[in-house]
Amino acid sequence: MVMPKRTGREVFESLRAMEPALPVLFSTGYAGTFEEETIARSVGIALLRKPYSTAELLAAVRRTLRPA
Repeated sequence: MVMPKRTGREVFESLRAMEPALPVLFSTGYAGTFEEETIARSVGIALLRKPYSTAELLAAVRRTLRPA
């Protein structure tokens, strides 16, 4: 969500503009900010909070890539 020069939302919007069906998984190290929750919920994507285990990451990626 937080990166140099651009926000996670800006990158997300740029990628989705190029490929609307692109699967996206947000990951953040910040503890539950309202903005992150709102963004993820508003665009219907998963938000994975750090720290997470390998198993949690794998499960989140599987859920994200699962065909609708």
